[in-house]
Amino acid sequence: MSAFEVKNPDFALSPMTGMSRAHYIELAKYLLDRAFSHVSSIESPMVFPAVPGKTYPQPGSPDWRYRSAEFEALERTFTLAGPLIHIDSETTIRGIHLKDYYRLQFYRAFTPGYANSLPLPEDLQDSNYQFTCEFGGLFKTLLLLPDTIWPCFSEQQKKEMVVTISKWAHHRTTQNNWRIFNIMALSFLKKNGYAIDDELLKSHLLWVVSYHSGDGWYLEQTYNYYSISLFIVYTTIWNRTFGDEYYPEIAEIIETSAIKLMESVTSFFARDGYINMWSRSICYRTWVSGAFPVAFMLREATSLDAGWARRLCSGSLLQFVTREEFFHNDVPCLGFYGPKEYMVQNYSCAASPFLMFLPFICLALPEDSPFWTAVENDGMWEKLGTASNKVLLENPGLLLVNHGKTGASEIIPLKAFPIEGMGDIKT
Repeated sequence: MSAFEVKNPDFALSPMTGMSRAHYIELAKYLLDRAFSHVSSIESPMVFPAVPGKTYPQPGSPDWRYRSAEFEALERTFTLAGPLIHIDSETTIRGIHLKDYYRLQFYRAFTPGYANSLPLPEDLQDSNYQFTCEFGGLFKTLLLLPDTIWPCFSEQQKKEMVVTISKWAHHRTTQNNWRIFNIMALSFLKKNGYAIDDELLKSHLLWVVSYHSGDGWYLEQTYNYYSISLFIVYTTIWNRTFGDEYYPEIAEIIETSAIKLMESVTSFFARDGYINMWSRSICYRTWVSGAFPVAFMLREATSLDAGWARRLCSGSLLQFVTREEFFHNDVPCLGFYGPKEYMVQNYSCAASPFLMFLPFICLALPEDSPFWTAVENDGMWEKLGTASNKVLLENPGLLLVNHGKTGASEIIPLKAFPIEGMGDIKT
């Protein structure tokens, strides 16, 4: 299969990329079509070929590592499948009905006795596990798109699954972005009428907002794209689907930081929407572009120009999906443009890069959202000429530089670029 091509581009609406809402749907189906080349039937778990090297699982790994890789593939491809099911519940890929497939596979994952059933925390050594991360991703999607698969389960099936869901939702986490994963799972349970430890949820929430350091950024071990993709994208979805109703004061803090972030997020992208290869988890690439549709989920009108937002979002996706070397075994490779082991971590598996399709939450926006209806434009770049635009983010200690002459953007740590003597800087 060849790399993605924008067919019948809509240059009236999107003069730079040709990408309309219909093309996003087409791209999501294209990506899943390649992924489902590894799925023989509705009965087949989502299993991608293992990648040699430091990634998991490797020969000799315990069974739970294989279950983790399967669950990661199932959950992260649902990042694409969920929005497609939301738009058209009868969507099929390679003859497999998406809603029926994910409904069956998640049921089996959460119900003991099946080949791909997840272990329970008490069956493993006392530690934190990748399962928690994937629960967070899944319930972020199900909170945003509640009409996809959860209503399809019988009350008895839900009762059976909630045992596993609740145990992992309440299981130990770590002192960083992982608290957000527990928040998503616990909030989903509470919203759907299941008992949770409310004090635990509140504790996670207070920890998360305490990480806010200013300029819309959160300290997550180091400052990197996680601060945008998880602390802004996931939590804004949480605000609209749960937080506004149950924890309005905390939701307001999150909302304020998201609004502030939108003032500078465009400066992380090149003129054509390309992203920089920056910091850890490089294989997640465009997950930071999820900030663009989230801007149009805020309670008040965002300061972000809708046409520019879609232009950057589309450009970042086209940066990769139009390159055949981006794919390995028909799925996004562990690397940047091609497979590169030195760019990944030992918590990565073949399915990990599907998190980069977080921007497809844009398909949850109504068709008349400005994100879809505004004409593409180049925003600040249109008047920049050959000059360079500088944005100083003092709290995360970053200087963002957009070069009008080349269309490139830089992310410069201030420890390498002292504040003194920088000249006229936009803040």
